Amino acid sequence: MKGDCNQTIDGVLQELQPIRWAPTFAFLDQQGAEIHWRTIERLARFRENKNGWKTELWILMSPTMIARGVRGTNAEEFEQQVSKLYGGEDWLRIVRALRARTITADEYRQEMVNLLRFQLETILGYRHTHRIPMKMSTNKMTIFDMVFATDHDTGDRIMRHLYNLAAQREPEMMRRAQAAKAETEAEKAGLIGLFPAGDLEVKPSNTLGQVLWTPQPTWDPAVRDWWEDDDA
Repeated sequence: MKGDCNQTIDGVLQELQPIRWAPTFAFLDQQGAEIHWRTIERLARFRENKNGWKTELWILMSPTMIARGVRGTNAEEFEQQVSKLYGGEDWLRIVRALRARTITADEYRQEMVNLLRFQLETILGYRHTHRIPMKMSTNKMTIFDMVFATDHDTGDRIMRHLYNLAAQREPEMMRRAQAAKAETEAEKAGLIGLFPAGDLEVKPSNTLGQVLWTPQPTWDPAVRDWWEDDDA
């Protein structure tokens, strides 16, 4: 949609009112933290279905960009922007824990994405949410994450299927999947340490993508020891 989606979303959804019963999928593409929680709420509650199924969401999340933004020259303004994304300031607890080196950079990324997923499940009532890390092919570093939210019990199977197709289509993903599968099979066979995983034969499989990604449940962020520590 044109313009600031946070400003135009109500008008767009009003135009779609006659077909709000239909399956609805929304891709929320953002650079850092441009989407507001209010907008996510509007999208989630837009669909009216007898089964209670809400709009399926596909959200780009970049904790790395957020970490850079809060260290930038417009840090205070950017923090307000991120608070609008989460609909509150709980995300700052995670940033403080990172600054205090209580958590690692990788744990920071996991916690930031988990917080959004946890809110999607507990506040908006989504039955399933998934985190799909997107990694660079060179150094395997996670550059951003995709978050999928659905009320369908088949959401898990859909994500496995799509990621598996991507693994078969992309050579680098296929190589990584084959290496991971070889290591898993070698460990089960008690061969770890005897032969390099790359030397082990891997038979073609239509489940290689599942080796690279498996659904992980959310957790209550407040259970972390550092959650209530303002000086973390």
